[in-house]
Amino acid sequence: MIEKFVLNNNLDEKNNTVNENKSLIGFFFSKYNEKALQSLGYDSYSQAFKDLSIRLSGNENAYIKQRRDEFDVFFPENGRVGYKNRKPAKMVKAYYEKWNNISFEDMTSMIKKMINNPHTIYGVNASQKFNISDFSNSKDCDRYINSLLAKPFVILTGNSGTGKTRIAVKLAKHLKSYVPVFNKDLHGLFQYILNNDIDIDGIRLASVSESSIEVFNTNNKKINISFGIIQEYVDWYNENGLDADPERTTMQDNGSFDRQSYSWDRPQIQSIAKYVCNYRQNLVIDICEENCLLVPVGADWTDNTKILGYYNPLANKGKGKYEKTNVLEFIELAAANPTIPFFLILDEMNLSHVERYFSDFLSKMELVDYEKNEKVFFDIVGYGKLELPKNLFITGTVNIDETTYMFSPKVLDRANVIEFKPTKESIISSFKDSSADGDTEISMGNARDFLQLAEDVRKNAPSEEVSSILDGVAPILEKFYEELEKFGFEFAYRTVKEIRLYAIAAYKTAEGNKPTVTDIADVQILQKILPKIHGNKKQIGELLKNLTELCGNNLPRSKAKIEQMQEKLNRFQYASFI
Repeated sequence: MIEKFVLNNNLDEKNNTVNENKSLIGFFFSKYNEKALQSLGYDSYSQAFKDLSIRLSGNENAYIKQRRDEFDVFFPENGRVGYKNRKPAKMVKAYYEKWNNISFEDMTSMIKKMINNPHTIYGVNASQKFNISDFSNSKDCDRYINSLLAKPFVILTGNSGTGKTRIAVKLAKHLKSYVPVFNKDLHGLFQYILNNDIDIDGIRLASVSESSIEVFNTNNKKINISFGIIQEYVDWYNENGLDADPERTTMQDNGSFDRQSYSWDRPQIQSIAKYVCNYRQNLVIDICEENCLLVPVGADWTDNTKILGYYNPLANKGKGKYEKTNVLEFIELAAANPTIPFFLILDEMNLSHVERYFSDFLSKMELVDYEKNEKVFFDIVGYGKLELPKNLFITGTVNIDETTYMFSPKVLDRANVIEFKPTKESIISSFKDSSADGDTEISMGNARDFLQLAEDVRKNAPSEEVSSILDGVAPILEKFYEELEKFGFEFAYRTVKEIRLYAIAAYKTAEGNKPTVTDIADVQILQKILPKIHGNKKQIGELLKNLTELCGNNLPRSKAKIEQMQEKLNRFQYASFI
């Protein structure tokens, strides 16, 4: 949960990058000490901290030193106790895991390049391209990734225990990014300062409430200061700069402020306000969120409030409050970080009727135009507008038993449906070899490159090579369309568009041999056309027989699935894809 922490909209991607680079320098100094100083040509830490801060961000601040002190927890041999000897924050741990295996020589080279180009991210996988083979050699994984690249909504189906959820989570971990969360909420900011015992130019916090803080004055007595008073000064400094202070007469119209400034030293209130301004501009709060959220769908999800929340008129002492869900907060975080992919995994998606809680997404995702820089929003009563970000990838996992509901054709038509069905050999071999079930350690991939690849797939026209493949796929789909139309299962424009996008994705991600006409046709008939076929023997018996003949020996995956559906139809007088 993100709780009170949200992205500060005043901070852009460039500031974010600079802070990550400063963190890398802090790590470098913590791990290699004097050796690091000498490699960069500095005689002292104070000289290095000052010079590098100015070179990277244009001003001198304590960010690099603070980061070095925090990383000291991991390197006790350097003789420093670390930043107040506290446990490292989540983001510090994430950076440690990301950078600890880089050699001294490589890190020195990175940092020297960084100093000359401070707005480029350096570190593990910074320039690495996304490759499917770095994640898995499974053909099912290939289909899953290419489907996500083509359209950010995929349904994974199969028997319980076949690894649907695990493969979705593993891809998200492979593309894991820790998102620094900036704070523009005064309560959250001061609560963080209090929890971590940070002083503000010698001023110590005693407590934090919903609308004010208590601080110790020079006589060690507690003084209450409202957030409204602090915000008035913050607004003034933001407009006029930090070099000058407002005169008392300038602020006199603000009666609440002026009365309190007589009861306590104004310079100390000004110090607090300046600290807030500086903190927001230059420092990242040591809180971060992962770009993956796994949400178990419940049997009581009868409307969209489980996803998007609701307005509670009785909350906040009758003033009303919008009750956010973790999904809504995750979407907010994705919208605020458009250069990182975010993975929302809805586990057991059909424990409730999907249309009842997910209809807003089914509708809005069709309005996203990747060729235009236009945003799509949910209009939510009591909340306002919520952006549906283009960097949000949704995967739903599905089981079929007596506790679940079937999907309607309109849901299946909006997704690639991928069935996970491990072979008998792979299941039996997992008794002896734990890696056979696919539960192996994975390397870290490049999340930004994955997102860029998705944008390229959805924005760009197919290359000549892909166009040639699509020219070959079209006659195959035409024959299927003619047969499907006789029984009321024909496809339409959306299906054709998404098959085209899948072909582009498969061609871009292919390593070695490129996909052929029949490769694309086979996979897309399996994932986009067959899932919508369902019915009794009278409704689909002849259709399945005719489709089997159309497949021949050229479409083995589709043919195998159709034969499986035929067998089920003969046994139970009813069959569906899932």
